[in-house]
Amino acid sequence: MKTAGSLKDTAIYKNKTYGFCSVYCKDEFKKTPEKYAQK
Repeated sequence: MKTAGSLKDTAIYKNKTYGFCSVYCKDEFKKTPEKYAQK
């Protein structure tokens, strides 16, 4: 999913900032960030 120019929200996980295209995507990430974050 392309998001670079249209990030609507961000979250910080383990001192890294993650950008999201919508509040829904951010909420899904926050439920289980380890599922989505790079190791």
